[in-house]
This record gives sequence, C-alpha cells and structure tokens, in this order.
Amino acid sequence: MEYVRTDRDHDLVADPPRPRDTEAEAEAGGVAIGRPIANTQAFILDERGQPLPVGVPGELFLGGVGLAKGYRGRPQQTAERFIRVESVGGLLLYRTGDVGVREPTGLLKFWAAPTIR
Repeated sequence: MEYVRTDRDHDLVADPPRPRDTEAEAEAGGVAIGRPIANTQAFILDERGQPLPVGVPGELFLGGVGLAKGYRGRPQQTAERFIRVESVGGLLLYRTGDVGVREPTGLLKFWAAPTIR
C-alpha cells in the first residue's frame, strides 16, 4: 500500500504489498501506510509542532529531499502547508492535515481524513 496525498505527484511512504485493509481494520486502529522512503522523513506531531511518542495519534508531517518548497504562485497555501518545524531541527515539512500514528515497529498508520483544508 502507498500513501499519496492528492496534491503530490509521487509517493513519500510505502508498504510492501499485502491483502487489502478492511473497513473493520481501519476502525480498529488505522490503515498501515508504510515507512518513509529513502531520503524522506515522516513525523507525527501535536498541535504545537512537538513530536509525539510511539502509539500516540497526531498530525502527519512529511519532509526530505523530494519535498517541494511550496506551491507555485500560491503563497497563502504555501504558508499554510510548508512549515519550518523547530522541534525537529528546523526542517521544512509538509503539513498533510491527516491524522496518523507511528507503531513500535516504525510503521505509519493513517487514522483520519484531513484536519485542515
């Protein structure tokens, strides 16, 4: 399974192929979306931009060498979605708006639809 935001043109996290997640599995604890691909980071952060412990749900942020610097000609949307996060070394991260959780194995799970638009 792969996690791809609709405004992205390539994958940032991937999981080896496996049987499709059922609706019951999603309700029981999220749908596995995998681990960050090479040169990509994924963070689960709280509303203050602080990293959350394993197993605690929060907003999914993505970063790395493949991350754009923003939306061309759309400064307001860029300011809302592309954020420097001091708690992770000042990295430029993409704010997905999705709720996710990191499992003890490092696997990321998607929990809920976008929280921002």
